[in-house]
Amino acid sequence: MRFILITALVISNFVFGQKIYRFDYMLEYDYKLENHSKVRKEFILTNSKDNSYTLTLKSSDSLNFELFFLDQNGNRSRSSILKYDFFKSDAVRIPCKYNEHFMNPLGYQVRNYSFTVDKDTIIKGESYYRYSIKSDNLKRAQNKKLSSYHYIIKKGTEYHLPLLTHMTPYEELKLEKNLPKGIPYIVFYKDHKGFVDSSFKLIKITPISKDVYVPDECDFTRK
Repeated sequence: MRFILITALVISNFVFGQKIYRFDYMLEYDYKLENHSKVRKEFILTNSKDNSYTLTLKSSDSLNFELFFLDQNGNRSRSSILKYDFFKSDAVRIPCKYNEHFMNPLGYQVRNYSFTVDKDTIIKGESYYRYSIKSDNLKRAQNKKLSSYHYIIKKGTEYHLPLLTHMTPYEELKLEKNLPKGIPYIVFYKDHKGFVDSSFKLIKITPISKDVYVPDECDFTRK
């Protein structure tokens, strides 16, 4: 699956008739499944002022990224791309044949979850914000095997809106809107038994300027 790569010299030829997604930060994370010893790199491109969409890059090998684009309001695509091509381009245009309609299948779960803003936590002498989202009903969480989501937020990054890449926390945020702003330093997920099954740890924050274009004719956010 291929994207059309665009440099600054030709961007003006592609702007019209496109939905433009702008990214201003690239976040590097170490990702670990708790039942695996291997740590995997993930890069998440974000817009600090609009948390409704993200672009996630995972190394599939030494030359290629697995790329996943998600707009929580309706657009989604998955592909692979050469690392060299991605970094040399100023923008990426997603052809219609690779873009698909996204509708959150877990939207109904918001009635079963709520956020809790916890006391700040100290890690290696540094203070971090902390919040979590979990089921309101412990018995139901056990019976339905519902996960909980835990976020430790780096202070000094309040210029960035809360980053919730999972669908249920994102939908819940739209209802509650009371979380501390900032970039997650650590994110971990617990299963219904209370065991951590996966986690992310922030390695680096890099300011960037990169766009993704989706043609108007297959922009499902407009439908």
